[in-house]
Amino acid sequence: MDYKRLYKIDQFDAFFVTRAKEGMNFRRVYSHAKDIKNGVLVDQSIMFNNYQSAKDYPKQIRRIKFKDNESGKTFIFLTNNFTMKATDIALLYKYRWGVELFLNG
Repeated sequence: MDYKRLYKIDQFDAFFVTRAKEGMNFRRVYSHAKDIKNGVLVDQSIMFNNYQSAKDYPKQIRRIKFKDNESGKTFIFLTNNFTMKATDIALLYKYRWGVELFLNG
């Protein structure tokens, strides 16, 4: 995960949505309201604990754990967007895959 690149995106006032990597070392700063009925299991503001990760991305980042009701799969997303609903963040990621399949197909 290139946290330095994500931080550059943040510095240009753009936002990103990406999948979190396994074993990410972080601490919860704040828990936002969940929406379990719509698949949002966790919605948190976090900070990285690992020295290099915290150096590369020194701000809070949003962590969303989402269960897709269609596939039954659970995903964890990272974003710097704190204003959109968590369900919309998950949909953006899902639509991203559709665009990639269209462009590569």
